[in-house]
Amino acid sequence: MSKLKRIEVEKRARDLLDAHGIDSAPVPVELVAKDLGFNVIHRYFDDHNLSGTVMRDSDGEVVIGINTLH
Repeated sequence: MSKLKRIEVEKRARDLLDAHGIDSAPVPVELVAKDLGFNVIHRYFDDHNLSGTVMRDSDGEVVIGINTLH
């Protein structure tokens, strides 16, 4: 897997937001994630500075974890 340059990551993020008609914060993470077929869970994270995380579960499915404190 090749490493993406920051400018490419930012372009992909902008394209994704544009495709969903989002032009300002806050971003409806659950709406976008579910539209892309990702699972979203809300959990308490001990690290209060952590808003969320992205991981793969044991079946290889993408899961986005959102800190319930945010």
